[in-house]
Amino acid sequence: MSKDLVLNRIINILERPLQEKGFNLRKLKSKTIFERQNDRGQIQEYEIKLSKEKGYYHLHLVLHIKDRKQLKLRNEILKKVLMDKRYAFPSNWSEKNIKDSINARTKTKDFFSLTDWRSLKDKNESLEDFNSRFSMWMCCFDELDEIKNWKKQLVTSVELADKFFLKIDNEYIINNTKTNLLAMTLLKDDLKRLDLYYQKSKVEMLSQKRDTFEMDVFYEYLKTNN
Repeated sequence: MSKDLVLNRIINILERPLQEKGFNLRKLKSKTIFERQNDRGQIQEYEIKLSKEKGYYHLHLVLHIKDRKQLKLRNEILKKVLMDKRYAFPSNWSEKNIKDSINARTKTKDFFSLTDWRSLKDKNESLEDFNSRFSMWMCCFDELDEIKNWKKQLVTSVELADKFFLKIDNEYIINNTKTNLLAMTLLKDDLKRLDLYYQKSKVEMLSQKRDTFEMDVFYEYLKTNN
């Protein structure tokens, strides 16, 4: 069975329950997504990533939140950081390499993404029980029908995705994002919390022998912006 036929079988199961939740299908050249807009103007995406490698299919379901307004300040400040004369790019990079890197990093639209669905298990649910009802978020297969209850699992994914999107707010992102720069941006109007978050992040990064320069300079510019 071709990749397009496999993808269409997945879409056929997902389309109705996702439409009932307000999502609409968009098949773009580079990806297949269902999307909806919430009352805060954020775009919520359910992405189906399907590829075929070495004769078998690889499926990864990913959830995204896009928020241009919230990311605008973060991207503006990050651009200042990357263009700061103290910032050192690799010595073998050309001017084009540097320009392309700055553009790529300061034009991101992803506000928050979920790639590992195991965090969506119920509070008192074991990982084993969660996997028994939904493990299809990342899997490999030759044929869809070899995945146990694959249709039911896809319907389950719709309910999980809807619950995920409904619970996401700035506080959740501050506590769960892996991107310190975004969390600090969201804390910009609470200077006390911003300072505490920055100091805690710096201690943690240094304990892991990670460089803090970019975060330090970002913090400088963010404070100045306030």
